[in-house]
Amino acid sequence: ASQCFALVPDLRPQIVVADNCELPTQRTLTQVPQPGTAVGPGKYVITVVAHDASGNTSECQVTMTVVDASPASLI
Repeated sequence: ASQCFALVPDLRPQIVVADNCELPTQRTLTQVPQPGTAVGPGKYVITVVAHDASGNTSECQVTMTVVDASPASLI
């Protein structure tokens, strides 16, 4: 069984959310795939979506590349 994988990082703490509304509003961030998801070698698009109390959304995407850099070995 292959043990070559990486965990998707939690990008939400790095996201800055701004809103033009002066009143305090509830803002939430969702991330897909979820932080901690194990993924194998390849490219993955991580999407973070900001939601406000008025139903407005904005999203950003980051590409994560997982590379198997370990040499093969015989056992």
